[in-house]
Amino acid sequence: MDQLGQNRVLVPLQPMPQRGEIRDIADDWTGVTSTAQRRKLQNRLNQRARRRRNMELKSAASRNCSIPALLAPIATHGKHPSLQVRQSLGSHGQHGYQDDRPPRLVCGLQGQDKQAMIRRFAQQAYSEYMAGAHCLGNLPMLMGVNIFYALSRNATALGVSEEWLLCDGESPYCLQGPGLGEHTLQTSRLPLFDGPQSLRPTKMQLSIAHHPWIDLFPVPRLRDNLLAAISNDDPIDEDELCYDMVEVTDGGVKDKAALIIWGEPWDPRGWEVSELFLKKWGALLEGCWEMLEATNYWREKRGEKRLVF
Repeated sequence: MDQLGQNRVLVPLQPMPQRGEIRDIADDWTGVTSTAQRRKLQNRLNQRARRRRNMELKSAASRNCSIPALLAPIATHGKHPSLQVRQSLGSHGQHGYQDDRPPRLVCGLQGQDKQAMIRRFAQQAYSEYMAGAHCLGNLPMLMGVNIFYALSRNATALGVSEEWLLCDGESPYCLQGPGLGEHTLQTSRLPLFDGPQSLRPTKMQLSIAHHPWIDLFPVPRLRDNLLAAISNDDPIDEDELCYDMVEVTDGGVKDKAALIIWGEPWDPRGWEVSELFLKKWGALLEGCWEMLEATNYWREKRGEKRLVF
């Protein structure tokens, strides 16, 4: 008996989480000797567990898919909520001397409240995507956030960092035009360009003083059309145009003359024109054949009519 006891193997008894979804004795695969039948029962339980997890996630998403609940209050200034004034550090700078510089007018997208809202929304949207629990009411705002991230990535590729979010920013590619003191990106000559070719500056970008937000769109003809429209004798409202193309709002792109981004931000084939944008700003799309092809490609995938511009 002692020899048998020394060679005995003890099997610990513990709960089996694999059996947690068993609702009937017929679902119990333990003790089933047939490999095929055991696998069939295990697959049934796995599917039941997956459906339960998805229902729980969708239920949680439905309770939290309201966009207004995610929005932090955003101070507004001027004509559009995209503009607000960055306040200086009281009457003195950090080092105790008088700071007489005027406050810089900055885009609301750079505000801490707006950026925190965008981060929260992006995290929620990603979590829902991974869980397969999509909240369709979030889609318009998600499309607006995608535009912001696309332009931010192109700004990084061009090395303009946060300058494109400053209302008095100056494109580093303009070699002429009035300076803006220390608020201007100091550039005496065009640096070696090693970014995406679709973002390579055109002759108009080199000769017309402009804000760097225009440099971020990967369609050269569109950039030239924008520059022509803001510099002619009867210029368009650049603030309104920038608001439509860039600003992230709680309504997203649903009721706004906006663009839509698919894929990499530097690829012209990923930029779609919405019908509202075409109606309002269609004149700016003249000669932008890349955007026309991209727009109709994505519209056809959704079964929608082709656009002409």
